[in-house]
Amino acid sequence: MLSAISLNLCGFLALVAQAAPSEADLLAALPDYSQAGYGYGQEPPQVAVAALARDFGALADDGNDDSAALQKALDDMKPGALLLDAGTYQISTRLLIRRSGLVLRGAGRDKTTLVFSRSLEDIKPAPTTNTGGTPTSAYSWSGGLIAIQSPGTGKKLAQVTTGKGNTLTLSTSMSFKPGQALYLMLQDDKEQSLSQALYAGDPGNISKMINQRLSLPVRVKSVSGSQVTLMQPLLFAIEPTWQPALHEDLSQSASGVEALSVEFPVTPYLGHFEERGWNGFELHGSNNWLRSIGIRNADSGVFVKGHHNSVLDLHISSKRKPAGKSQDVGHHAILLGGSANLLSGYWTDCQFIHDLGLSSGSMANIFENCHGPALSFDHHKRGPCFNLFCDIDVGSGANIYRHGGGANLGRPCGRGTVFWNIRSRIAIAPAPVDWAPADLLLVGVTQQASPRYKVLAVAATELKVPNPRLAQKQKK
Repeated sequence: MLSAISLNLCGFLALVAQAAPSEADLLAALPDYSQAGYGYGQEPPQVAVAALARDFGALADDGNDDSAALQKALDDMKPGALLLDAGTYQISTRLLIRRSGLVLRGAGRDKTTLVFSRSLEDIKPAPTTNTGGTPTSAYSWSGGLIAIQSPGTGKKLAQVTTGKGNTLTLSTSMSFKPGQALYLMLQDDKEQSLSQALYAGDPGNISKMINQRLSLPVRVKSVSGSQVTLMQPLLFAIEPTWQPALHEDLSQSASGVEALSVEFPVTPYLGHFEERGWNGFELHGSNNWLRSIGIRNADSGVFVKGHHNSVLDLHISSKRKPAGKSQDVGHHAILLGGSANLLSGYWTDCQFIHDLGLSSGSMANIFENCHGPALSFDHHKRGPCFNLFCDIDVGSGANIYRHGGGANLGRPCGRGTVFWNIRSRIAIAPAPVDWAPADLLLVGVTQQASPRYKVLAVAATELKVPNPRLAQKQKK
């Protein structure tokens, strides 16, 4: 569910216009980030073992292809964990978790390895073009050789006339259960007022940002006739011109992968939009997780498409030769799409074109406790907003504002974005003036002064609160 937002544009600008706002003042004005990730801010469960991979014929280190055996286990077993022994497994196709409540578990990230021999393009080609018309593969920005699948949204239940704070007004009386999860679907109007809202009225050029659609997860607290009270406030007021409607939420997957590594062949990185789909994981739906995972020699690491998913303790490494004269060995290290997802604990020894990324309309996601040689905070345009980056060592600091996205799709970064406790070896150059709306907040960032954005001049080592999310959880 979306986090509560007390930080509106006018109130925030009034705050940072002060000569020297304190860390405490800024912390008090932040959204409630404590419910990001699995189970609205909970640790993913330790699921009991329900089946052994070896009982389905998947034997470690025997040199045989274990794809069919593992897929049969995932399709036939009862809910619970499928346990793989320590050792190496040979895989030649995708592994799909297609039911709720399943966990694929190894004996440890450094003990169990799935070695893939074919890329996604080898398995099922997906030719397409990017926003600039360049021929490429859809696996350049999506897909995983291990995927958790979910149907996502279901049928329309009710039309919404207005929405503000924690209240939705429906066009007719409805009956929902307390705690029921729903999707609030929005469609931009001809004036692009939804797109404008994602940038607090300062979007830059959005001439090609057409037909913007959002699927926002909400939870019901109570219902009185046509009035629905939500468990937490909306991120922004909902306009009737956006055709707002409540839909079924069918995305409650509650599945995971943990304690293993995936490995791909050591081949040279072919370059931007030349990827073959040596991609690690794709998570659809909600309340899914990756925990204690290694990814080696990937085109892309993890794609998350949903809400309240957790990626915990992720290591990405590579022995690939970089593309051209760059240091890039892959495309997306991790891309969070959707709302209130959490990446906590990420380490890499290599550089991707996009390291810590956000896709179209991604909201209230958190990246924390990350380390890399030259990390980028990739905001991929189309209004990613209200996201938090905190407790991160970006290495050299040279790539922090490196981003993707096509032309005339808005500023890279949307409203309400917070960088907190960002460390680098040298002072980071100021964010480009066209990179975000003026409410971009930087606290404890090793960065030069900015003519547009507010930088709280305190060293990261002097912050009293190194991680706002954890501080908020401790208060509850």
